[in-house]
Amino acid sequence: MCNVIKKAEGLDKLFPKYIMNVYNNNKFILAAKKIFNSTASRFEFSLDKEFDEKYIVGRMSSNFVGTIFNLYDEGKEANEVEYIEDIRQQYASITYVKL
Repeated sequence: MCNVIKKAEGLDKLFPKYIMNVYNNNKFILAAKKIFNSTASRFEFSLDKEFDEKYIVGRMSSNFVGTIFNLYDEGKEANEVEYIEDIRQQYASITYVKL
């Protein structure tokens, strides 16, 4: 089962937050939320409903048009890390094309 919660209170009325929770036999499995950004859509996936940083298992971002999505692990971008092993790894890429 999956449910999506829209949070539109206070300043979030202009940019509502959407949080998706996934359950299996009423047991929580995964949460996802959209992060608003001026240039692209970004999403975070977490094993915790509160999105505690230590439970983030992946992130997804799109290009400006929303036709290419890339799925990454919880690592950081190359320009944000001190050690090479902390660089994020790409898991998948989804590309939409007009037929």
